[in-house]
Amino acid sequence: MAKFDFAKYAAARAHAGDPYPLIGRLMLSLQYSRKPLSDAEICWIRDALEATADKKTAARLRRLELELIARQVDGLIDDDGYKPREAKTKVMLSRDRSLRHLATALSKYGKPRRHRD
Repeated sequence: MAKFDFAKYAAARAHAGDPYPLIGRLMLSLQYSRKPLSDAEICWIRDALEATADKKTAARLRRLELELIARQVDGLIDDDGYKPREAKTKVMLSRDRSLRHLATALSKYGKPRRHRD
C-alpha cells in the first residue's frame, strides 16, 4: 500500500482552491516537526495561499507571519547568541519589515523577556 503524502495532497487542494489543508501542514510542521519547513517552502506556501485567500485566510496569514517573525527573533537570541537589538536588525533586513511590525510580532507571540532592546 502506498504511503499517503499529505504535503502533495495539501498542495493539490490549495491548487483546487481549498487552502486549509496547506495551512494545517504549515502549522503542524512549525509546532511538531524536528526539521521545520525551509524558507523556500514557507515562501511557496505563502504564495499559494495568497493566490486563493479570502479575508479569513488573509487574517490567518498575517497572524502566521507575526508568529514566524517572533520565532525567528527568539531563535537568533536563544540559539545563535545574538543580542536583542542585533537580532531585530537582522530580521528587519531579511524580511523587509519595520521595527513597529517586529515589535507587534514580539509583543503578541515572542518569548517574554525582561529586557527587550
